[in-house]
Amino acid sequence: MTPKLSPEKYIISNARKLPIHAVYLAEEWNETGLASILVARKHPQGNITCAAYMVDLKCVGLKETYYFFNKTPEQFQEFIEDYSIKLNLIKSDYNFVHNLIYGAIAFAEEFKISPQKDFAITQYILEEDTDDIPLIDFEFGENGIPHLIVTPAMPSFIKYLANLKKFAGEGNYFYTIQDDWGDAKESNYESFLDDDNEEDDDYEEEIK
Repeated sequence: MTPKLSPEKYIISNARKLPIHAVYLAEEWNETGLASILVARKHPQGNITCAAYMVDLKCVGLKETYYFFNKTPEQFQEFIEDYSIKLNLIKSDYNFVHNLIYGAIAFAEEFKISPQKDFAITQYILEEDTDDIPLIDFEFGENGIPHLIVTPAMPSFIKYLANLKKFAGEGNYFYTIQDDWGDAKESNYESFLDDDNEEDDDYEEEIK
């Protein structure tokens, strides 16, 4: 029987009462710094409600999120197969992805970068972020320093840069602006690496 509430109201009121059915994570999340995550819950009649979370571990936190509501098992399987064409999905542990999502959100919020607005709904497909969830420590940013990777088409990138300048401070963040093919058009990342190397060289000269 289809729930009578709207999808949004049903998710907010009842999704956490449904058992977790499956959790998926893009296998290359650690190499790319982008964690594509799917969390699915099962309705009593067997249908599936799931949410997708695109998590930027380097700076922005939760970049994108959306949900699919009350789909048949066949529709859910088709969605997983289509999603896997772009991303190599593997099954994952719920606590693992919970910590990835909320850890990245907390890191971004240090620089006043909020999760994408639809998290107001999709957060309820996750468990509540309490001490009941075992803590797993991940490193966010690069060596703890935010690295903003954007394209000019990304509408908020100027705001993000302003936030980093204000809340991280000059010299405490990286940025890379990419073209449509993923190549860097503008970046201060290499200059940071060069500065670090020069400091190392100076230190080696001092101890000779």
